[in-house]
Amino acid sequence: MSAAKRTKKRAAGPPGSWAAWLFGRGRPLMASLLVIAAGFAAWWWVWQRVGPRVTRAERYLVGLDRLQTTPQPEWIHTDVRSEVYQSLQFGGPMNLLDDELSPRIAEAFARHPWVERVVRVTKLAGAGVRVELEYRRPVCVVRVDGRLLPVDRRGILLPAEATPREKLERYPQLAGVDSPPLAVPGEPWGTVRVAGGAAIAYELVDVWEGWHLARIVPFPFVAPDGREQMQYSLFSEAGTRIVWGLPPGVTSPTEPTAQEKRARLKAYRARHGTFDGPAGPLDLDVRTMPDPAP
Repeated sequence: MSAAKRTKKRAAGPPGSWAAWLFGRGRPLMASLLVIAAGFAAWWWVWQRVGPRVTRAERYLVGLDRLQTTPQPEWIHTDVRSEVYQSLQFGGPMNLLDDELSPRIAEAFARHPWVERVVRVTKLAGAGVRVELEYRRPVCVVRVDGRLLPVDRRGILLPAEATPREKLERYPQLAGVDSPPLAVPGEPWGTVRVAGGAAIAYELVDVWEGWHLARIVPFPFVAPDGREQMQYSLFSEAGTRIVWGLPPGVTSPTEPTAQEKRARLKAYRARHGTFDGPAGPLDLDVRTMPDPAP
C-alpha cells in the first residue's frame, strides 16, 4: 500500500471509529442521554406555559394572616407586622416558591425602626412564614422643643407618634439637648450627649421610678490633659443633684465603672431611704460615695 493511501486511511480512521462506537457499544448510552434531554426539554416547555400560573396559585402566596412574628412588647403601640407587610407589597406578591423570599422579608423587617435584629426567617407548611425578631426598647426620652422623643440604649431614635405622652413621661428624661435629631427613626440621634445619656438611662431604667429620679443632664468638662469630655448629673424629683460623671463605655482610671456607680447608689439609698435631705435637695457625687459593704 502506498504512503498516500496509508495517510488517507489514518485520517479517516477516528471518525469511522466514533461512528462504529455510536452505532455499536455506545448506542444504549446515547439513547439514554437523548431520552433525558428530550424529557428536560418537554418539562421546560410545559413549565414555561403553566409555571407562572402555578407560582401565582393562592396556596403558595403569603398573606398577612400567614406572616407570623415574635409577639410585640407592650411599649410598641403600632402593628409592626402590618406595617412591614404593607411595605413588602410594593415588591409584588410573596410566593413561597421564590428563593429570594426569606432574604426579602428579613431585609424589610430589618429596616423597621422598632426592630433591632432579625434573628431568623423560616418558611412553614401551608404557605406560612415565621419571623423571629429582637425589638428595640426605649430607655429614655429626649426633651427638645417641648417634645419627648424616645431613644434606645444606643441612642437610636424611636417612633413617638403612637405612644401616649403620659407613657413617655414615665421614662427617664434627658435634658440639656439643644438640637433636634439629625436622624429619622431607626437611626442614631447624632450627638454624643444623647448617646451617653441613653447609656446611663439603660443602667438605671429598671430602678428609675422606684428611686424617684427625674432627669439626666449632660455638662461639658475639661479634663486635666485639656480635652473636653461630656459628663452627666442625675436629678431626683425633689431636686437633689447626683454627679454621675463619665457615661458607660468611657473609662478613666480615677472613676468607678457604671456597675460600681449603680451599686453605690443602691447602697446609699438603702442606708438613707432617699437621695434627698430632711431640709431639701442635696448635692451628691456617686464617684466619692463609699463602696457597698461586702
